[in-house]
Formats: sequence, C-alpha cells, structure tokens
Amino acid sequence: MSIPAVLGQLTAPTTQPTTSLHDLLLMAPLGLVALVMAVVTGVFRRDKIVGPARLTNRDSLGPLVAILGGGVVIWIIGGGLVFAALTQAGGTATHPTSQRSAVEMSTGSMALATSVPALAAGAFMIGLNAVLRPGGVRELGLAPRGAARGILRGLVGSAIAVPLIFFVAQVTEYIWEFFHYAHPREHDLLKLMGESTNPVVFALFVLSAVLIAPVFEELLFRGHLQTVIAYAIARGLGQIPGPAARGFQVVTGEPDVAPSMAEPVPAPVPSSPPASTRWAAILVTSLLFAAVHPAWTWPPILILALCLGYAYERTGNLWTSMTMHAMFNTTSTVIYLLFVR
Repeated sequence: MSIPAVLGQLTAPTTQPTTSLHDLLLMAPLGLVALVMAVVTGVFRRDKIVGPARLTNRDSLGPLVAILGGGVVIWIIGGGLVFAALTQAGGTATHPTSQRSAVEMSTGSMALATSVPALAAGAFMIGLNAVLRPGGVRELGLAPRGAARGILRGLVGSAIAVPLIFFVAQVTEYIWEFFHYAHPREHDLLKLMGESTNPVVFALFVLSAVLIAPVFEELLFRGHLQTVIAYAIARGLGQIPGPAARGFQVVTGEPDVAPSMAEPVPAPVPSSPPASTRWAAILVTSLLFAAVHPAWTWPPILILALCLGYAYERTGNLWTSMTMHAMFNTTSTVIYLLFVR
C-alpha cells in the first residue's frame, strides 16, 4: 500500500477548487530544500546513476525471471485464496476484484488479505534467490552487511524525495479539482485503517503500510523487475556481454609469446548497463509500478517510483529504496491518521 492519503480530498465534484494556490506556495519551501539537497548529493550528474553491477557477465537472467514470475503469481493468487477463504468463512461471496470488496469485508479479513500474500511472496523470492542463485541476495543489495549504510542513504534520499512527491501530489489534487474530477477521499485500505476499532487489526494495517508493502514492492519492482529490464536491454543492444558471449579458450599449441609493448591493451569488458539503459529500465518499471495503483494517484506515484528506481541504480542497495518507500508510506499514514480521517 503505497498510496499517500493527501493525494485527494474530494468525494464529489465541486464548483471551486478547495486546494488553493496558497497551499501550493506553502509546499514550495520544502521543494526548494529538496532541490538544494539533490544538487549537493549529485542527483543531476548523469553518471551518478551508474552504481555497482548486480549481475556478472556469466549470470543468466533466467533464474531472476522465474523468481519474479513466481513472486507475482503468489502475490496475486495468494491474495485471491486468502480473500476466498476469509469471505467464505464470513459468509460473503464478494469477488476480490469487486470495487465493493473493501467495504464488504471485515477490517480484520482485509488486513490479512493484504499482508499475508505479500509476506509469502517476499519470503519466496528471497528464499529462491538464496537457493537458485548463490550470492543472489547479496547481488540484489539485500545483504545484512549493507543494511546500515543503505538505511542511512535511504533517510537522506527521503529528505529529497518525500517533499517533492507531496508537492506533486498537491499540484495533482489542484488539477483534479480544477477540472471537477471526483475521486475517493482516501485509499480503501487507509479508510479501513482509520475505521478499525480493534488494536490488533489496526497494528496489522500499519505494519502492512510502513513495512510489509515497502519491503515486498521494492524486492519485486526494483530488485527483480528493474534489474531484469536493465540487463535485458543492455545485453540485447550489445552494451554488455551475456552468458552466450562466453566461449572456450582456443589452444593453438603455439608457445606463449610475451606481448609486444606496441600492442594495444584490450579495453575492459563492461559488466554493467550504462546510464541511458538504467534510466530506460527505471522509466519502464516506474510506469508499471504506477499502473497497479489507482489512476488518480498516478502522477505522484510515478515520481515516487522514479526516485526509488534512481536510488536503487545509484547505490545497488535495496535497503536504500526500501527505507525511502517506508518513509513515504509512514509519512502518508501519519498525515491521514492525524489530519484526514
């Protein structure tokens, strides 16, 4: 659940925007601070995005693709199975894709249906990386050794990204109101969180929003999908060699001869996608990430995804993007609980 609660406040069309230009101007100083921090940290330097390689030239993309597909299947089918089991137990027959499902299910059932599949899919993906890809968890940037540095970088990245995203959210809301576009006042899950009177269920909603969702979504979208896209493009364009480019050393039987000083030194073989390819992977992944969210949230969610994708490519550390995602969700949840519900 990476839906900021402040993205919209309307439940019906209005004749006058309720998000004033004054509100936008109040957000401007935060945006300015974020811009200054971005300049200081080198965000706008082209080559800064080129972080450590996540795959070697000997690694096939097959295992990553299989793990990615398995995670998506568990996430989707698992959600349907949990939903079906809970609704059958509760005596309802609502389909999980129904727009009325969120209000027809109990808050406890909805909390389990949104958290359990993500937990199961995330555990599956991490476990299969450890089994099928020796060192795969470390290559994806999820090794415990890199947690402290990744979290610190994520906090710095959050100071840049979160104000920017909320400014875009404010602008988006002003545009929706200007064109009298009616959308939900808040995400269904946030509404259920706010209406929950059971402390255990409430805690599960919060845990899902600020921890489970960021970990799983970053593992799925940035760790696997973005990596697969970046390396597939780079290998397809011949920017880096893939496993098929390997061969066997040809033995001619000739005696070894020391190379002449005049012979050119062969250029090192690249093992990491260039900046342009990394940006292409970030853009495709970000568009897909936004597409799984409600349409009225697309502009700020796209900015969020671009920031997360950039942070991951630059650092090669999933802890960084997970921290930024968690900070954004936490901020959104706190704002909703304190000022919206």
